[in-house]
Amino acid sequence: MSRDPTANSSHRQRAFRERQKRHIEELETKIGKLQSLADRLQQQNQELQIVIARLQNDAAAYQQIIQNTFSDEGYERTNSF
Repeated sequence: MSRDPTANSSHRQRAFRERQKRHIEELETKIGKLQSLADRLQQQNQELQIVIARLQNDAAAYQQIIQNTFSDEGYERTNSF
């Protein structure tokens, strides 16, 4: 009893298409998850940039207060650090 080569070929092609379809669906799922992660990280980065700017402004203000305090009291500022 011989097998029909065209039926076997059709079966292999169908199996290949199913594997390819599943693989594409898996990749699309991964892309969605990575895009979501990228969006969250971008938002977090923006929030951290705001915090950094605020801290830099605070540091500059404190530095100005220190300079004013020492100059008001007649101290000379030295770079001893």
